[in-house]
Amino acid sequence: MTNDDSAHLPPSADPATVAPIDEHQAPVAEPHRRSFGDRANSVVKRTLLALIGVAILVILYFVFRTVVPRQWADYLEGLVGAHASLTRGIIFGLAFGIVFTLVPVVCFALAVASWDRLRHAFGILFLLLGVAFAIPNVLTLAINTSHPTEPGPIWQAKNTLNGIIGFQGATLVGAVIGGLIGLVIVYFIVTYKVRGRKLKAAALSADED
Repeated sequence: MTNDDSAHLPPSADPATVAPIDEHQAPVAEPHRRSFGDRANSVVKRTLLALIGVAILVILYFVFRTVVPRQWADYLEGLVGAHASLTRGIIFGLAFGIVFTLVPVVCFALAVASWDRLRHAFGILFLLLGVAFAIPNVLTLAINTSHPTEPGPIWQAKNTLNGIIGFQGATLVGAVIGGLIGLVIVYFIVTYKVRGRKLKAAALSADED
């Protein structure tokens, strides 16, 4: 090889050479990680939200005991039938128990789960939906827990519900079933959120590496 040929060879890359920094290049943002205080604050807010929902139901329980027990019992009597069969009473009781327990449990879980990410709007919406769907069972519970020493309207309402054969017992069984199904759904919601956080954390770690 002559000296003239060596002039046409490409210069060898030096691994120690550092590329010049472009002053106009936008800085890369560091991934934001929530501190322990932020996470604790989020847990406190979500717990407070759940307690607010429970407090609303407790208030409604005591309000309904004095305001609309007779109207609710008359409505159920007209819906199911004053002289309905045992099968009809059980079917309606199971339906009321399952639906009006399952939906509130899931709604409360969604309210708590979406409280941070969706700017609270969906959290409040799910909370109100859960309270609304829980009202029928709260009304029935308020009537069933009455005793003869209480004012006449609520005791009359209890007698009316006792006339609907199979309804009250089936409502209780349905509430238990709906609650268990709701807890299973809540478990999957929590598992999904935890898995999403782990995947996000793994992605951040990979980006840093």
